Amino acid sequence: MQKEQWDEIMAAAVAESLESMAFMEVFPAGPDAAEPEMPVWDSLLLLEPTQGEFRLAMSRPLLDEIGANIYGFDTEITEQQSADLLAELLNTIVGRFMGGIMPSEAFKLGIPERGRTEWPPIDPDAIRWHFTVEEHSLSIIASGAPMLKLCQSS
Repeated sequence: MQKEQWDEIMAAAVAESLESMAFMEVFPAGPDAAEPEMPVWDSLLLLEPTQGEFRLAMSRPLLDEIGANIYGFDTEITEQQSADLLAELLNTIVGRFMGGIMPSEAFKLGIPERGRTEWPPIDPDAIRWHFTVEEHSLSIIASGAPMLKLCQSS
């Protein structure tokens, strides 16, 4: 599967996830788009049938807007609910993406882990996708040589 196919599958996974969960429209941003400033982010490991890592990063205001759309604008959202929402969003996006690139294979994901530090360095070989949602930026980074080799095969 080629990179262009991965791009299409990831764009669909992000759009479907945010549109169905939070009723928000997603637009792909160019490869030169900036990473979200001071992002909230989660990491999720792909364990089987190959190994890799996905990171989802977005601005805190975007996460707050998603939460308001899901829980209601009059609801005070706890930090735990925000953390759970970010983890669920990452899980959903990665699940849809993996189902798109490996439709006939079972895959196993780890448990999303909350980023507790500044945005960590990104592997130069990683694949990055950038999106605009409600005028905010959202980025997904896929890394890990075993998984990335799938993008170069066939």
